[in-house]
Amino acid sequence: MGVGELVRRWRSRAGLTQEELAARAGLSVDGVGAVERGVHARPHPHTLRSLADALGLTDEERLELQSAARPSDDGRPGAGAGEGRRPHGGGLPAPTTPLVGREADLGRLLSLLGRQGQRLVTVTGPGGVGKTRLVTAAAAVLADGGSAVSVVELASLTDPGLVPATTALALGAAATGDDTVRSIAEHLAGQRRLVVVDNVEHVVDAAPFVAELLEACPGVTVLASSRTPLRLRGEAVLVLDPLGLSDLDDVDAVSSAPACRLLVERVRAVDPTFTLTAANAPVVADLCRRLGGLPLALELVAPRVRSLGLAEVARRLDQAWTWEGARDLPARQRTLDAALRWSHELLAPGEQRLLRWLAVFAGGFDVRAVEGLVDGPGVTGEDPAAPLERLVEHSLVVATPSTPAALSVRHSLLEPVRQFALRLLDESGETLDAQRAHAAYFRDLAVRAGDGLHREEQVGWLEVLDVETHNLRAAITRSLAAGLADVAVDTAWPLALHWWSAGLLDHVARWMEQALRMPLSDVSRVRALFCLAKMRHGVGDFAEASTALDEGTTLAATRGDLSARTHGTLLRGLVAFDAGDVARATALLEEAVDLGRDLDDDVLQSMAAVWLGTVLLDAGRPAAALELFDEGTRLARARGDRLVLNEAFLNRAGWALTSGRDDDAEAWFRQSAPLSLETQDHPDLAFALDGLAVVAARRERWERCATLLGAVGALRRTVGGRHYNYYVPDPALVRWARETARESLGEEGYRLARAAGEGLSPAEAVALAGDVTDVGRDGL
Repeated sequence: MGVGELVRRWRSRAGLTQEELAARAGLSVDGVGAVERGVHARPHPHTLRSLADALGLTDEERLELQSAARPSDDGRPGAGAGEGRRPHGGGLPAPTTPLVGREADLGRLLSLLGRQGQRLVTVTGPGGVGKTRLVTAAAAVLADGGSAVSVVELASLTDPGLVPATTALALGAAATGDDTVRSIAEHLAGQRRLVVVDNVEHVVDAAPFVAELLEACPGVTVLASSRTPLRLRGEAVLVLDPLGLSDLDDVDAVSSAPACRLLVERVRAVDPTFTLTAANAPVVADLCRRLGGLPLALELVAPRVRSLGLAEVARRLDQAWTWEGARDLPARQRTLDAALRWSHELLAPGEQRLLRWLAVFAGGFDVRAVEGLVDGPGVTGEDPAAPLERLVEHSLVVATPSTPAALSVRHSLLEPVRQFALRLLDESGETLDAQRAHAAYFRDLAVRAGDGLHREEQVGWLEVLDVETHNLRAAITRSLAAGLADVAVDTAWPLALHWWSAGLLDHVARWMEQALRMPLSDVSRVRALFCLAKMRHGVGDFAEASTALDEGTTLAATRGDLSARTHGTLLRGLVAFDAGDVARATALLEEAVDLGRDLDDDVLQSMAAVWLGTVLLDAGRPAAALELFDEGTRLARARGDRLVLNEAFLNRAGWALTSGRDDDAEAWFRQSAPLSLETQDHPDLAFALDGLAVVAARRERWERCATLLGAVGALRRTVGGRHYNYYVPDPALVRWARETARESLGEEGYRLARAAGEGLSPAEAVALAGDVTDVGRDGL
């Protein structure tokens, strides 16, 4: 039976007119009529797919339709998959658009296919990333080079048991049940052929058939596309990532980024007048970032630019899920929602639920966070590591080694996948449960980090907090939105030092102000007041900081909380000193030192000692100050607290510098610089480099001085807030060093030396700070 007769029969069964079938299939009425009349006896594969989808055909009926469209030995259609069919190209499609941004991936794939003995290569990646497009391009290159190529399309199948018959049909062999592999082997005897097997993921249980085929046909190489690997021996997997994005918004950067190139190319296809300019480049870059560099998403968005404009498309991007693409795309790829639902439906229930819950993470996650989120097998029905691994295999979760040695892995969701999962989470009614579990996990992490930030594991915790900042911020804002003010404060307070270093002083202050307007326990209220005070102090608002500290310290004393009272007294003294009230600062910090000793809290005791020493230096009492620095240094060194140790070093160095003890100052600054780098404390690093620049100027090493000052300028441009301004090197000395170096080198010489410093990374600046024996050779 021919294609036309089959389509008429199935259309009649469905009770559809030609017009209704055309509308469902996205085809013209004339096109459907031509198929039924036999004018197009061998329709294009996408036409067959569209008709099959519109008619709701079973797998067996789809196979029958494909068979009817295949030519017989004399070239007539409809011979089916019987014996004696001649070999053919298996329907290798001719792309209608150029391959953009995949040149390197195509080269990698061809290299794998050309590797000696490599007979199975699988291209994996998320839906819409362009797997089919890439394998088709590779097959076309090989076909142009004379290789025999056949394509087996599996997208329309749902029954893995029909994969052998579908493969035989594509290869021109007979489908003979259990003997299909032998039939194919006999048909291809002596031939070398590349078999492209497209869209395997939903029939991946047929993978053993692929293994049997490779074993029986030594001349066959299989190139598969699948959202998950086949897990067969000898399989080489090429993971296809989304197209590269642009970190910058200038025209040159945007025009060279693969994702942006694709979007621009596709926009130009519908609007040849479109030009990338300085005005629209940032919008193009932002669109590509928000769509995660996913080619399908970019293809779907591009046609809307002609009718809506870039700005309006960006504003309406949340509607992109349902925007339809070209009619010749498979139904599963005509919308972004359909593409992702196709992947979602391949998951087991526990995997689907885990995917939904993963959407609450912000900025990625690791396995421990997933375990903390779902609290054992309750959400997934099993150890969450297993379904997480399967989500990675299905290319719905991206796994990236977070260290060069791959000792740990960071996971993330592509932004389109995350938005899709968030919608599913909302539909499931589980959003609040997932957000509360997320907040609880990161509150506990913050509490552990708060203690670790003052001990030997300090650097490790600083690295963790740097990575988890987005999750911590999300946990706090969601807790406040849900009325869980205590949870928000318990998360924010232990990390006050981290927020300060990250330059998020205003953010945290606003969180604490919001929390203080809500019901809070006394403990949380004290913490919120202290946290608010630290942030306001950091931006120079000493009046508000003092008000919050006075209230918090009074409440702590009323409750008999000696630890909180000590902390509040310590902070009050520091704010008083920064506000210029040295006498009050001295009294408060002396009280804090005594309280810390009574409390036997080595953290508070060492901080109070160092800060009191700072005040005494300013008051002209260096001997007493140095004794306190010794006490603070001893306690900090014993527990591995580099931050407090660094404060003591910088205070000593600043005193030595103003006292004319250049050798001592240089030694202390040089000890401080690597500690600042290790703890990511760029403000302190800038102070150390300022001091070393003064030492260099006093020794008439003008180029070194200018280069160090250039490095200081680069560091300060990346830092927010005033930070630890209470031990800044004497500004007059720094100004003298700068002006003397400029006068000695001349304007151009000074500019060049300073520019060299501005180009240094923090690590390179620290290396320069420590380089005192070789400076004579390089002129610094």
